[in-house]
Amino acid sequence: MTAFSTVAQEVILHVPAAPIPLAVHAVKKSAINFCRLSTAYRYEIEEFPMIAGISTYDLDIPDNTWPIKVGVMQGREQPIKPTSPEYLDNTDPGWRDKTTQKPTHYYLASDRLRLVYTPSVTAILESNLIVVLGLKQTATELEDTLFERYYDTLVAGAVAYLSNLPDETVANPTKAQMFSAAFSAGVDMAMTEANRENTAKDIVNAYSDI
Repeated sequence: MTAFSTVAQEVILHVPAAPIPLAVHAVKKSAINFCRLSTAYRYEIEEFPMIAGISTYDLDIPDNTWPIKVGVMQGREQPIKPTSPEYLDNTDPGWRDKTTQKPTHYYLASDRLRLVYTPSVTAILESNLIVVLGLKQTATELEDTLFERYYDTLVAGAVAYLSNLPDETVANPTKAQMFSAAFSAGVDMAMTEANRENTAKDIVNAYSDI
């Protein structure tokens, strides 16, 4: 993991008046926005433990992250498809009370994964679970590969953030516009690359019949 503080000096090259703590905060804001907008922070869970009678599970993801969405949950024997409680209520009103040995659907309930139907056995579900992660406000670092790959974009986002502040010591509307454009272009590129690299995994399909 790469700490936000290690990038602060690079940001200060573009905004010399910014104190170190403010530059670190700007890097954090840039990283949070980057992950949320690009959906490029993807984390794979290869095995998922199911417990009989338990339908909702915490996801084993890195500290100070939260699941934006489940990119895909592909079982080794059969696909596990996305759905929603609203869809299930309309098509299968008794779904909450049903059980199965092999869940066929899932949805994200806040920060937890809900399997449909409730597992009737305790077992390890071998799956290819891709979770798209966001960063919490408490984050102090970002995964190394993302930082290395999108370093310039993250710096641009931090400089744009500082240059947009209502503080005459760092505010610079022209610089803010230029670096905001660079950040947006980098986010678009990261999203395109993430989707291309996960074509078979990438998700948000229409809700499937159950």
